[in-house]
Order: sequence, then C-alpha cells, then structure tokens
Amino acid sequence: MDRRIARGRSLTVAAGLACAAALAASAALGQPDTDDPYETPEFQTCLQTHHATADLIKCEVAEEDRQYALLDAAYKARLAHLKGPARDTLVADQAAWSSASDSCVNHRHGRWASVAMQGCKIDQLIQRRLQLQGH
Repeated sequence: MDRRIARGRSLTVAAGLACAAALAASAALGQPDTDDPYETPEFQTCLQTHHATADLIKCEVAEEDRQYALLDAAYKARLAHLKGPARDTLVADQAAWSSASDSCVNHRHGRWASVAMQGCKIDQLIQRRLQLQGH
C-alpha cells in the first residue's frame, strides 16, 4: 500500500477517534460543546442527546438550516439600512460570498468526513452573519 494512503487513513482514523473522544467527554460531563457561543441552543441540546454519527449529522444539518435563516435575517436587516452604491456593494459581496461558501467540500473519506464538513459549513455561516452584524 502506498505510504501516503496509509498515512492518510491513519490520520482519518485518529481524527475520528479524537472527535469521538471529545464528544463522549462532553456528553459524560453533561455539557454541550460550548466553544462557539453563536451556535443555537437547539444544536447544543442535540449534540448532548445524540452520539451516533448519523444523528450528529442530522444535528448539524438542522443547525445549518437555522444558521442560514439567521444569516438571511442579518443580511436583510443590514440591507434595509443601505441605499445606492453601499447597497449595491453589499448585494455583490453577498453574492460573491454565497458562490464561494462551498470551500468546506473536500476529499476526505471515512465516517467523520460528513461531520467535519457540516461543522465547517456552520462555522462559515456564523462568521458571515457576524460580519454582516458588524462584529
């Protein structure tokens, strides 16, 4: 077997085990993963109560939907106060962000790849919302 492939598989397994250990430790303590205060309470609760990979992906897909809604509200609120060139610039910036926001798609394999990709997408949505809100 090619050493690069073997190393990649080892890294994927190690990353998966690290994620599983972190989730298990968080669940054992009865506390959500609170390293991002901008995630919704529903997401935190979902992470606390579900531990199977498929369930975690469902938690993340639901959080992605909530974060898209929050982003849309922030965008509309910011857009409502702008006119002329400033408004046009924001519309163009948002369109550019939307077309480039799929940078989380990668070529990882394994059962944790979907979880990592969803987490990345959620982080991107939160970061863009905070930019729109002036944080």
